[in-house]
Amino acid sequence: MSKAIYSRQDTVIVEPHPLDYDWQFSDSSIDKLSSIVGDEFCITCGVPSLAFQLKVMGKEVVNIDRNPLRLPERQIDISREEPINISSSLVVIDPPWYPEEFYRWLTWAAQHVPSNGRILASIWPNETRPTAMSERNELFEKIKAWADINVLERFFKYKVPIFEQESRRLAGVDDAGFPWRFGDLVELKVRSKPLLAEPIGFSSIWRRFVWDGYQLALRERGAPDSATVVRKLGAAESWSFPSVSRREPQRYLIDLWSSWNEVAIVEGAKNLEKDLVKFTHNRGSTDFHYETLGPILESWKIPNRPFGRVFTWVHCD
Repeated sequence: MSKAIYSRQDTVIVEPHPLDYDWQFSDSSIDKLSSIVGDEFCITCGVPSLAFQLKVMGKEVVNIDRNPLRLPERQIDISREEPINISSSLVVIDPPWYPEEFYRWLTWAAQHVPSNGRILASIWPNETRPTAMSERNELFEKIKAWADINVLERFFKYKVPIFEQESRRLAGVDDAGFPWRFGDLVELKVRSKPLLAEPIGFSSIWRRFVWDGYQLALRERGAPDSATVVRKLGAAESWSFPSVSRREPQRYLIDLWSSWNEVAIVEGAKNLEKDLVKFTHNRGSTDFHYETLGPILESWKIPNRPFGRVFTWVHCD
């Protein structure tokens, strides 16, 4: 059987989307991480760039991710789904930087690691937010019950995704694409298997539409017979959203959200969804009239039509 040929460009399937918390490691960070992995078979969770790099090097790896566009061997939502029947002495994870979800990912990974196995994870630095240090300390106290901890500070450097660049431009940052974000590497040596932390709750189902590299997410809610209205958030002058943080209160008002951090409130989302499905199926053809899509087709950074590639999938958040 012939082996697939991979390159780093294969990881850039679509533009990162805020709902995926998709901050990708720099190439130099991936090189450092792959050198730590070495020749060892490993499982990667939410780290498609590392999985591809290891495959380029001819190494054995199982790539786990909830997003089908990251080409996982196993499509799993670690925050909410059960562990699977696979094991390795090394698991590498890149969890969301929120304590409850971070610990869920750690304990999920630990179900697949034998005693003396290792888990490598990216974690927020102490200066990330006012509560960062206390959150880390509390987290480490829980982990010490079942694993030994070693931390390498500022190990990771991140590329700045488009959605963050747009948020920073809105805030008046001149060089919005400058790679400012760093992360620490935490290495756990597992002594015993911890209890799997409870699944993370979710408030919404989202329908994702992909047109070439552009991603658009629609929150599924609303009566099927209500008229569709797409409008800006609150008194905002721009379609762009000034934050990508889960802790931003207005985040939960968003019904339509793009990979360029364009957002909108939607009334009559069911009818909009129907038009988005048709729009996707027809690859955005200009031969069709989509009245409900008027505001976003005129103002949002949707790529030129007809699209070369389209895709749609559903997830919770």
